[in-house]
Amino acid sequence: MEVRVNFPIRTFFFHTWGYLYLRLKLYRRIGFTKMNNLKKIKLCAFPENPVFHRFPLVSNGYSIEKILYLCGFKNTSYSPWLSYDLIINWQDATVNEIDIFDYIYKSHEHSGRSVINTSFINKELQDISKKKVAIINKNVFGYDLDVDPFKYTGKVVKKSDLNGLHDGVIIECPIILSDYEENYVYNVCVNNINDKNEAVDYRVIYMDGIIDIFYEKTRPLNSRFNTHKSTSKIRKTNSEFSDEEISNMASFCKKIGADYGEMDVLRDRTTGKIYIVDFAKTPFGPLYGFTTKERLKAIEEITVAFINNIFKKIESNQTNDKA
Repeated sequence: MEVRVNFPIRTFFFHTWGYLYLRLKLYRRIGFTKMNNLKKIKLCAFPENPVFHRFPLVSNGYSIEKILYLCGFKNTSYSPWLSYDLIINWQDATVNEIDIFDYIYKSHEHSGRSVINTSFINKELQDISKKKVAIINKNVFGYDLDVDPFKYTGKVVKKSDLNGLHDGVIIECPIILSDYEENYVYNVCVNNINDKNEAVDYRVIYMDGIIDIFYEKTRPLNSRFNTHKSTSKIRKTNSEFSDEEISNMASFCKKIGADYGEMDVLRDRTTGKIYIVDFAKTPFGPLYGFTTKERLKAIEEITVAFINNIFKKIESNQTNDKA
């Protein structure tokens, strides 16, 4: 009699081993009591729920699903008839369709439930369009990311104003009016090419503060806008960025309204300047190109940072309520 298995055995064992390994690491770093107390937190994502893959640790799905899975949180839907400790504003769109705080406040008012003791993540994060990113980039760093394609002379990166399309192309400017597209942005063409003729991007992670690690992504020059062809590694944040740059990146995240997210940062080899060219409020990852060891390390680090952030926000909110 033939027995058929509808999932790869190797995937199953890697996922199971990885889960046990990371849980042990979390108990050692976070502490037994705090890890167990996570299960008492009432949490939901709204208005969308991150899709939990069958084996989240080996999938290329959302970073948050790996974090919540390791913390032991259930994938629960929002209900105005329930009270929550933490609500995550989760809208996988460039511009939010729902003001979650207004919606939840009114729905809880109708149900008789209070939101006084509820903490929110990304409550103020409404717009991550490229145009918004460029405005805040100029405000924080003092120099332009966007250029006027009718007046600028030289190479420019043209890409969609929408998030996550990875459709960048390099064009020559100035352009004529008939070539202009309203729903695209025209960015400075940053010289982020290394000595091996590879494009180098930095994925910096924000969790109510810039965390200690970031992902360095390299890819062939002919695939510089294709994230699937990346080779990735983990680096310490302070090994690449100065204290001032770290402070400025944190300021950027606060100005865009974020508590949690990841940003794509480029460093121009000619000028030494950094540019934040994209912000992901529902980031995927860890990104492509990691070894197994580095992938597990990345998941461990983002989970530890998220746990500490959750407790800090909840404890801070509860302390303010008692004052």
